[in-house]
Amino acid sequence: MSGLGLLDDAGLMDALRIEVERARSAHASVLAVLAEARARGLETRAGYRSLAELVKHVVRVDIGEAKRWVAQASAVFPSVTPTGAVVAVPLPVVAKAVAEGVLSSAHLDVLVGAMAGLPVEAERILVDVARSAEPAGVRAVAAGIRARIDQDGVEPDDREPAQPVNLLHLRMKSDGRVEFSGRLGAEQGGLLRALIGPLAKPHSADAAGPDTRTLPERQGDALADVLNLASRSRDLPIEAGERPHVTVTIDYETLVTGAGTAILGDSSVISAGEARRIACTAGIIPAVMGERSEVLDIGRMSRRLTPHLRRALHLRDGGCAFPMCDRPPNWADAHHIRAWHQGGDTSIDNLVLLCRRHHVLIHHSEWEVRMSGGLPDFHPPAFIDPNAAKLRALCVVPVDHDLVATTVNRCQSRVPSPMESVSVS
Repeated sequence: MSGLGLLDDAGLMDALRIEVERARSAHASVLAVLAEARARGLETRAGYRSLAELVKHVVRVDIGEAKRWVAQASAVFPSVTPTGAVVAVPLPVVAKAVAEGVLSSAHLDVLVGAMAGLPVEAERILVDVARSAEPAGVRAVAAGIRARIDQDGVEPDDREPAQPVNLLHLRMKSDGRVEFSGRLGAEQGGLLRALIGPLAKPHSADAAGPDTRTLPERQGDALADVLNLASRSRDLPIEAGERPHVTVTIDYETLVTGAGTAILGDSSVISAGEARRIACTAGIIPAVMGERSEVLDIGRMSRRLTPHLRRALHLRDGGCAFPMCDRPPNWADAHHIRAWHQGGDTSIDNLVLLCRRHHVLIHHSEWEVRMSGGLPDFHPPAFIDPNAAKLRALCVVPVDHDLVATTVNRCQSRVPSPMESVSVS
């Protein structure tokens, strides 16, 4: 189209609606062609196993897309049996709306799937909804109709009810990443959504700028937050006398310089910087090796927090201490301001609470944290503030340092049990 720049905002939206209607009408024409090809048995004459396979090669679409088109065509156009009998349109109300160009391909998918388990009377209701709502709205109405029709659910029997099948497939990539897929039962799926949803909301703009992550990125970070919180649970299983942990192997020179790679316990390769950051959240204990692979150090357990020290951090920082961040304490990790492997103490004066997003930022950017008057100050990179003016979390409230010192002294005079330890960097 030309001349779009001459349209006002309302005119541009009108143009969008017109073009979408044209695209939907064009899709209806595609389905009509497919219905005719199916009636002729064209796939058999062309030597293909199915019409979808033929469509895939003719118009270069994925087989899944071709199957969707064929299923849609079967639902809104009549078919012919091998004996020549004409079978009426399965979904006539849907077919009429398709001919009018008011339904998208996604609407069709929802309607075809929903009507497979609903009485014919529901078709008109769902199509009326589809004329004014997005596919998700149609899906929700269909679920409501289904629930009203079958309020008692499946008839009970004497057999033990089957448990929902929960599946998780893990695939290790060559670069150490883990890809996964699977499914959860309705109850577990609802719990997952309840846990992920609030954490996947965009962060409010903070001192580092607005949240530019996509929804999948936010959901991935939310899942990582849930895993981090679960790793602190006292109910985690014990294996070989230890709670679940990961070992990182890194040579001494790499540990000192921060340049190079480290190896996870399962031989995955990660950067030295990533190893130090993960140590904060996953309880990684460094196993330092010499030139001949002899073990020099299997890690200092004093790097780990006691409950008393963590409570002191909660009291001082009130959650993630990064300026303008509102993450609560339970979703924050204790970060060593001076790195633990460089001799930094595990003490209230060398620790700060950071949520996962800002923990990553501190480890992988030029932001710096410095203590001043017993409170953490954040110094941005020069490109954000050439004068590197210090920033402080708005939620940090000066506390009674004698009380904090008393709390820390109690924790330092007490040896923590493994079940109480929380990993830090």
